[in-house]
Amino acid sequence: MENQHPRHRQTRAAEQELLCRWAIAPGGATRAACRSFAARAADGPVPEAVFEECFGGDFAELRDRFGDYLPKAVNEIVWIGPSRQPSLPPFEVERATPNQIARVRGEWERLAIGHVPRGLPQAREPDLVQARRRLRRAAS
Repeated sequence: MENQHPRHRQTRAAEQELLCRWAIAPGGATRAACRSFAARAADGPVPEAVFEECFGGDFAELRDRFGDYLPKAVNEIVWIGPSRQPSLPPFEVERATPNQIARVRGEWERLAIGHVPRGLPQAREPDLVQARRRLRRAAS
């Protein structure tokens, strides 16, 4: 399991930020490599061979490149401008039907039962009965 010491987490977050800044730096040829790496990493753990395939070098070489990039990264502000938002598909907003309202309220009540202490059956049981009643009404 990964070390959960606060200093270790801070260091790891700083390294991840540096990787992202390095990957999106203007004029950098690493954007495509970073996208490819991120897509592969989304599927699971990434062995060093996949890393080498994406970035054209091993971990030690990338560490050296990071060392060269670090002074520039600390003194440079990276601006990522907003891109054009995709258009949303048309949709109609309608009033909820009584059954839909009952289903949502019954589900909320069912979830709220978990927050009532088990040692208070006099408070728990009526909530449970009410939630069941609403959910049955919504199902009919």
